[in-house]
Amino acid sequence: MKKYFATSIILLTAAVASGFPSPNERFTAALDKIKSIQSALEKDRSSARQNKDAILFACINDASHQVYAATKLLEGRYSNPSDHDATVAEEVLTHVTSIQSQASLCQGNTLATSFVGTKVSTSIDSSITPVIPDTPNPPLIIEPPNCASCFR
Repeated sequence: MKKYFATSIILLTAAVASGFPSPNERFTAALDKIKSIQSALEKDRSSARQNKDAILFACINDASHQVYAATKLLEGRYSNPSDHDATVAEEVLTHVTSIQSQASLCQGNTLATSFVGTKVSTSIDSSITPVIPDTPNPPLIIEPPNCASCFR
């Protein structure tokens, strides 16, 4: 038992020395990614403003404000981040990534074309006759008994 414990301690020490990122590195990496997402949203927002697309601007503006708030939340923890702060930053990055995905949906087919590479189109085949369901059975109505002594 002692042999396995000593081996695991040695392996853990070697792993930490060989490249587990420190909390500061994890925190900084997450914050840098969040800031790059924020700048991309700002660029899209200014483009929507120039195109005078009010709906797109409102959608991206909302996402941009949420990412801005997340950035300010993390910058308040930046002085000397602990392991907990790094974990919080990584979770905030996950949330900001989902906000960015939602904002890209505001732009129409942007998300679909970025993954597929082609536009998605639909067509309805007019040669197929529509199926009209049969009329459902009338509901079964059960009347309650007229007297209270009828219950047994």
